[in-house]
Amino acid sequence: MSYREEQALLSLVQDSEGIAWASKLTGWSSDSGVPVCDWDGVTCRVSTTNSGSTSETVVSEVSLPAKGLSGSIPTELGQLTELEHLTLKNNILQGSIPKEIANLKKLVTLDFTECFLTGPR
Repeated sequence: MSYREEQALLSLVQDSEGIAWASKLTGWSSDSGVPVCDWDGVTCRVSTTNSGSTSETVVSEVSLPAKGLSGSIPTELGQLTELEHLTLKNNILQGSIPKEIANLKKLVTLDFTECFLTGPR
């Protein structure tokens, strides 16, 4: 798991409301001691390079429906390049959808249903 992916996930909880929210779930803190792949709502898989010679663990899914998550969707989520499913429905998210979400070329599911979002910024 890369440091970049961990920081991208933590960008969801950077403000004081997010920190309070994160304290109710397993992981969701860089000093929690819980591996990112064991955080509530995060699923990982092993990704192999094109040559098949190396592999790494990557975040493949973030599923946090109806968890009371508030604020805006951070641009850093666009750094989760192996993400296949992003479900943040029924949360108190507002603002615009960051254009960096378009960087998620492997994304199959994107669910922001019942959030208070507008188009890309």
